[in-house]
Amino acid sequence: MRMRLALIVPLAIVLVGAGLLVASHARAATRPTVVVSITVDDGFETAWSALPELHKYGMHATFYVNSGKLNQPGRLTTAQVRQLAAAGNEIGGHSVTHPNLANLDAAEARRQICNDRVAIAGILGTAPTDFAYPYGAYTPATEAIVAACGYNSAREVGGIASQSCGPTCPYAESIPPTNPYAIRTGVSVIPTTSPDATIDQVKAVRPPYRSAPIPITKKLTKAMADAMLIRIAAVLCE
Repeated sequence: MRMRLALIVPLAIVLVGAGLLVASHARAATRPTVVVSITVDDGFETAWSALPELHKYGMHATFYVNSGKLNQPGRLTTAQVRQLAAAGNEIGGHSVTHPNLANLDAAEARRQICNDRVAIAGILGTAPTDFAYPYGAYTPATEAIVAACGYNSAREVGGIASQSCGPTCPYAESIPPTNPYAIRTGVSVIPTTSPDATIDQVKAVRPPYRSAPIPITKKLTKAMADAMLIRIAAVLCE
């Protein structure tokens, strides 16, 4: 099986079918393919440190950037964003300045979302198709604006089984997502989150149908956590 990871900063973990999304957990004659999306939010300069590790393990990630904060101290530069994209990583929209979109009026929310997409298109030469809500905050009106701005999906934070979302939550987002403009993830990650916490979460939410242990790349988890203050749910598929 092919293994694919995708990560988050502050991290949200999405067990899914691809660079954003979902893992099937139906029992089958063969072991199901599990996909973990690594999505990195906010465009902090520390995200740049992930590139060598991603390359080393043959992985790619989705980097959600705030176009209005690029080239500022502590943030990625436009040149680095281009290099991340050239290396095969996806660049997604995350608003111009990272406001809580749920608290904005329609005109400002539209400016934050649409102008961000236009700015990223200007940097890369192609418009991003995926969006992540700052703070995971959104409303039905926000979803409609994201769609109207030209995005075909948007990621929230939460909704998938984790320490903060109990056993009644699904183990993964569905394929296709129940709502493509509210794609569910695991919990976010803060600077104090340890690599061991990631491994504990993966074990805690492991679907009961999987009797075999899930191999965890602890070395990779620690390397990326040290470099980016990120947690990775590392699920390998043989």
